Amino acid sequence: MKEQRWFAASAVLNDQMCVAGGWNDGNTLSSVELFNPVVNTWTNIAPMKTKRCGHALVSYNGRLYTFGGWDYSSNRLNSMESFDPREGKWKSLKPMNEERYGFCGVVYNDEIYAIGLLFILYINYR
Repeated sequence: MKEQRWFAASAVLNDQMCVAGGWNDGNTLSSVELFNPVVNTWTNIAPMKTKRCGHALVSYNGRLYTFGGWDYSSNRLNSMESFDPREGKWKSLKPMNEERYGFCGVVYNDEIYAIGLLFILYINYR
């Protein structure tokens, strides 16, 4: 990758590996990188609107969705955003009901789920 990062999130978008956010040398990141295995290169795409680490990232219907985590001030987040590669930018979405970090996101039966330590939050973005 172009930038070292810890506590980042990853997903596959259009046959490329995407790594978003994370933490590096005391800074929370908003940067996003795509790895193209065909040409073995990393490229940057538009940064997320919010700096995040310990968040979730999923690919669904040709878009990326990121949610939760914590920001540069160590505040837990409930915010969500989506990246449309056709537009090349991130869009803010309705926030989750709960702040969470250190969890995972999955897509199952055309629905996005945020799965934490003690409970599951259903997110409907069809």
